[in-house]
Amino acid sequence: MQLSREEVEHVASLFRLSLKESEVQQLRIDLADILNQFEVLNELDTGDVSLIKGSEQMQNVMRADESGQPFPQKEILANAPNLEDYQFQVPNIIEDQ
Repeated sequence: MQLSREEVEHVASLFRLSLKESEVQQLRIDLADILNQFEVLNELDTGDVSLIKGSEQMQNVMRADESGQPFPQKEILANAPNLEDYQFQVPNIIEDQ
């Protein structure tokens, strides 16, 4: 499967990557190889493959979401590298489009 330059640039933008021309070309090749490997897997006959033993007994093992006492604010903010007015201060990452 071949990928267009625009598709590679779109994927790179999703990960906020800026690529050089040589990197775009190499990524086109690498991603095409990966997608071709998945195509090989799609050709396998899995009709005779049974479920993983015990999978029919699987269940949700997550605990119930219950409210409780909140952590003390000082304890939460103790390891924060930057604070402003008792709040985490983080860099702005929103870009205008």
